[in-house]
Amino acid sequence: MFNVGDKVRIIGDTTVTGVSVGDIGEVIGIFADAVYVCNPGWCARTNRFPEIAGVICFRSKFWPQLEKIHQQTCYLAGPMRGYLHCNFPAFDEAEKRVKELYPDIQVINPAVLDREEGIDPAEVDADTFTPDFIRGIVKRDLDALLTLRAEQGDFICLLPGWEFSTGAGAEASVCTWLGIKAVQYPDFKIIEPGRAYSLVSI
Repeated sequence: MFNVGDKVRIIGDTTVTGVSVGDIGEVIGIFADAVYVCNPGWCARTNRFPEIAGVICFRSKFWPQLEKIHQQTCYLAGPMRGYLHCNFPAFDEAEKRVKELYPDIQVINPAVLDREEGIDPAEVDADTFTPDFIRGIVKRDLDALLTLRAEQGDFICLLPGWEFSTGAGAEASVCTWLGIKAVQYPDFKIIEPGRAYSLVSI
């Protein structure tokens, strides 16, 4: 239900002194049936919940008192295969630019996800893209796309050359299907609904 790094809001009485409904904290740890939420402003002490330096432990039966706050999100999509260093520098530059323009937005950067999985773009070659490898990347990226919410203003940012990329074209089509806004990089102009799909379908 929750992940480390999630922003959550208190929506029910915790009976913890110094903690109020509406307070916002960050999930810093999850263990078994416990979620550890941190807010430096919390300094109460209680015997009911273990608390250290503004950290409160919520057991599973109290999770209804927590509400996950959706952070507006941008997903980067673009070509990788056939590009020097898998085009990672272009993805990293786009992420930097998005964060400069929209400081509060969370950016999902597939290049970062690849690095986190130990993928070195300098060592990627044709033999890397086995069916199992591609299947794993497709699942990972689709799972990330499905976290986007049109009603929250989330959007996909399409890097140059995306329309010639099988993966980026598929991601753009999924977002069109979900009603997610698409913008092109670097001018951030909106691509009209259906436009991304029609380009990919050529």
